[in-house]
Amino acid sequence: PILLEFLSDASSSQKREVSLWTLSQLVESTGCVVEPYNKHPQLLVDLLNFLRTEQRPAIRKQTLGLLGLLGALDPYKHRMNLGQIDTKGTESAPLIPINGDEDKDKEVSTSEMLVNNASLALDDFYPSVAISTLMRIIRDPTLSQHHTSVVQAVTFIFKSLGIKAVPYISQVIPSMMT
Repeated sequence: PILLEFLSDASSSQKREVSLWTLSQLVESTGCVVEPYNKHPQLLVDLLNFLRTEQRPAIRKQTLGLLGLLGALDPYKHRMNLGQIDTKGTESAPLIPINGDEDKDKEVSTSEMLVNNASLALDDFYPSVAISTLMRIIRDPTLSQHHTSVVQAVTFIFKSLGIKAVPYISQVIPSMMT
């Protein structure tokens, strides 16, 4: 945490450079990759801001080195770490993102749904993607001419799924009611 404080210290570029070097040494020596992103979600944001704003080549180089050592982070998990994706209540139908009126800009892409739920069978994945996409259409007032077709499609999917459709009811009904 003290290294992260030094990273945020805008008054001293030397502190930032030394803290970047120290973090790089720690990550390289311990092999602890990606985990710092999970423990300190703001770290990736700060490092990317360094690349955008920092003028000193030494700090930019050190930042790139640290990003390389830390490794790649799943964008979906990073958004979850930052609190941009609501994960509460997703146990019943994990593939459909929860979207209230305030969460429209935080919708989950199909790729993120696939990566996040790779352990589920494709028989569960395809209906989830279809229902998720149909719910986006239903919530979009500019696509009102398609709403009747969406309701018919959801009805067909629910009939095809039978009892397996139950977990999706809590996500479909609120969208249909508005």
